[in-house]
Amino acid sequence: MRTFGGFTSPGAELFYGELRGEEVHRLARAPWLGIEPDGEVLAMAELQISLPVAPSKLIAVGLNYADHIAEMKRTPLGTPLIWFKAPTSLLPHGGTIEIAFPEHQTHFEVELGV
Repeated sequence: MRTFGGFTSPGAELFYGELRGEEVHRLARAPWLGIEPDGEVLAMAELQISLPVAPSKLIAVGLNYADHIAEMKRTPLGTPLIWFKAPTSLLPHGGTIEIAFPEHQTHFEVELGV
């Protein structure tokens, strides 16, 4: 299976590439726009794994399955809760999660579909 992702190097902006062993073959554009290597090959050891996408909006869904509703001791609403999150809420691999208001209830369960 081919592996694509977003990467950065010191002082550089996000770029997309294909991981092949310990090398990243830089792409001319995002992989979903067509896989076209630009010829540059970089050592993975010199790069940081970044976000796999350049997000414009995030849609969150909560209370969308019975086990979670029971775990939260909530009453089923009939439809899930839906809300938006800021694109800046995504973190790259190894990013630090900062809880802005630790005195508030914080949930840690997350699934991300891209």
